[in-house]
Amino acid sequence: MTDQRKVMSGTNRTAPADEGQATMQSQEKPKQIMTIEQELIRKLFPKLLYNWTQGEMNMKSRLDVTKAAPGAYKAMLGLEHYLAQSSIERPLRELVKMRVSQINGCAYCLDMHSKDARAGGETEQRLYLLNAWREAPFYSDRERAALVWAEALTLVHETHVPDEVYEETRKHFSEAELMDLTLLVTSINSWNRIAIAFRSVPGTYKPAQQTVAV
Repeated sequence: MTDQRKVMSGTNRTAPADEGQATMQSQEKPKQIMTIEQELIRKLFPKLLYNWTQGEMNMKSRLDVTKAAPGAYKAMLGLEHYLAQSSIERPLRELVKMRVSQINGCAYCLDMHSKDARAGGETEQRLYLLNAWREAPFYSDRERAALVWAEALTLVHETHVPDEVYEETRKHFSEAELMDLTLLVTSINSWNRIAIAFRSVPGTYKPAQQTVAV
């Protein structure tokens, strides 16, 4: 009798615990597996939100490039002076500078060259659609060839400037013009990297002259 009570007592003691554990397990939700991107967002978002609320995400210039290395800055301006007198017409120069700056995500240069383009008579429509120029009918064959060349050079680590791009561009540019176009793309890529690296603040640039865009 004693043994029977022990067995029954043991059963009564363990059954509720087992039943409760089974209930809890049945109520547990399967764990959601996060991607690496989701995990990074989960970890970084609180800090990013805090920085934003504290004003730490406001862009501040890291240094004055004109004073840090005046000789280098002067040399860069010398190339700009050459390009201003080169075989590449001003409206096309501004389109190329805008497109390269879009690819590189340079806010300062986009601000500058959108203003310069408007001052030179460029239309709002062509500026707005420049990022989708292949699907827009507002650009000449020469401009399209220049934009293809500019994109291939800017993304040279991906494209290595394929032969078909070269052949297409050569239909619209002489050898001298193609060299000028290449220097133009090289120059604006350099300015993009300087402006991004040292956090040049957009918004303050004013073009030498302004005209009302049509």
